[in-house]
Amino acid sequence: MARVLDAGRAAGLSLYLGPLGLPWDSAPDLPARAATSPRVTLNEAARHLALALAAERAPPAAGAPEPPPAGPGARARRWGPLVDRVAREEGLDPALAHAVVAVESAYDPAAVSPKDAVGLMQLMPRTAERFGLARERRGEPEANLRAGMRYLKWLLDYFGRDLALAVAGYNAGEGAVLKHGRRVPPYPETRTYVARVARQLALRAAPSPARSGVRP
Repeated sequence: MARVLDAGRAAGLSLYLGPLGLPWDSAPDLPARAATSPRVTLNEAARHLALALAAERAPPAAGAPEPPPAGPGARARRWGPLVDRVAREEGLDPALAHAVVAVESAYDPAAVSPKDAVGLMQLMPRTAERFGLARERRGEPEANLRAGMRYLKWLLDYFGRDLALAVAGYNAGEGAVLKHGRRVPPYPETRTYVARVARQLALRAAPSPARSGVRP
């Protein structure tokens, strides 16, 4: 991985993320995309995330406050270790798992949406059943996380590790991504969702003051 990162930096791949104030490797999924063709493949992945971020610089819609990153807040502290454990067991990047949980439910296992999405990963009944969880068990935190992460991992595999498309699929369904030519659908809700998950990933990639030596 270190060689991949060095190759990416040498290739000057800050083209898309740099103008947004983010380092080119701020999204954990991007370095892995450089394995075969850094200048083309990684730049394309960066483009997806950059476009999603740039499209939604406006404040979030009313009723959808930006969730805090993992760490601050009692719920994040309470459920964060479980998110980490289940992500490792399911083979999913914990940073991505935390980003999705933060945006979906703000770490509230009792969250229920008007569309009947339930729990930490806001599972709809059919999605839960598709990944082995009975709809009446969606309120169980660990079971909810496990089914949701299996779906997210499936989406990553289905869309060739394209992070933006996988996240868009989690919000709108993979059918919507396919309908729009394997692009992030032009729905305001989905574009906002992808941008918010990308922002959460960037927050988790940024060094903390304690690690960087920077003091307030």
